[in-house]
Amino acid sequence: METWKPKLSPTRNGLDGPTAAALEGIFRQCLNLVASPPQSVGDSDLIGFACPPIAELKPAIGSATAPADHAMLMKNLYGLRRDRCDIFPAGIFADPAWDILIDLYQAKLEFRRISVSDACIAACVPPTTALRHIGKLDQMGLLKRVQDQHDARRVYLELTTEAESMMTGWSTKALSRFLPVVI
Repeated sequence: METWKPKLSPTRNGLDGPTAAALEGIFRQCLNLVASPPQSVGDSDLIGFACPPIAELKPAIGSATAPADHAMLMKNLYGLRRDRCDIFPAGIFADPAWDILIDLYQAKLEFRRISVSDACIAACVPPTTALRHIGKLDQMGLLKRVQDQHDARRVYLELTTEAESMMTGWSTKALSRFLPVVI
């Protein structure tokens, strides 16, 4: 069987002369900027830039209008919790209910659905332990089970409105504590 190869123009990189020349010019301009950055930047040098000052960004970060910040926090928090397992002996840390809530909140912010089996995996504990915690969270009214419309064998988990509000409140507080450190 013959391997498919794209047909390229006679130049070695597949670009025509004018395009290659324009890209090379842009590349050389970038190299010149890196090689000799301006000594100081005055206000006149920044005309035309649409970057708001950091003071204007602070209210948006961690507010209900910035779900991407909450999603980023949850992703990093979950990652840090998993990183502990790389450093400390196994079995020291286990908080499956919190891991499930983090996973469900992050999924909500990213418009993803989490099945029961996905939540068990996110909890990083044996499935029976994770199912027990899912049951407790369900009894407490923090999550709900939603049947898959296309596959009767699959059940999705979602945060209740109350739990989502609680997670947003916690995330907002966490972001406000971390924000001064980041900026």
